[in-house]
Amino acid sequence: MTGGGRGPVLLYDQLTPGQAFEPRVYRLDEALAAWRRAMPAPAANGAHDEAAVPRGCLVAVMMRGYIEAVTPRPPGNIHAGLLLRWHRTARPGEDATVALRCLDKWQRKGRLWLRFGAGLSTGAGPVLDSEMEFVWAA
Repeated sequence: MTGGGRGPVLLYDQLTPGQAFEPRVYRLDEALAAWRRAMPAPAANGAHDEAAVPRGCLVAVMMRGYIEAVTPRPPGNIHAGLLLRWHRTARPGEDATVALRCLDKWQRKGRLWLRFGAGLSTGAGPVLDSEMEFVWAA
């Protein structure tokens, strides 16, 4: 099975608890600009909080890290759960590093399950830790 010209698909049997993936680094200014184009300020005041990157934007950056690091994935995976733990606010102008690791894998009712951990941090320290559960298709 191949991933649309991106090489072999990551199969369940190839993923192991503790396995780390290549960290990804994102400039929060770029992510924030894209976020603001997609999510304009509420009409009530027309202003954004310039001192902090919105949490939704940070979750999007974390998910982009997962999508780019854990690839190619088999078609048909199901994102079945997400747990977020917030540590602090990130600021525009910071670089965010997303580090990913396979935390656990198991089978239940004939389905293949995986849990990934993703940490988003900047030079000032951890911002967000998450756990994502997936039903893996192959």
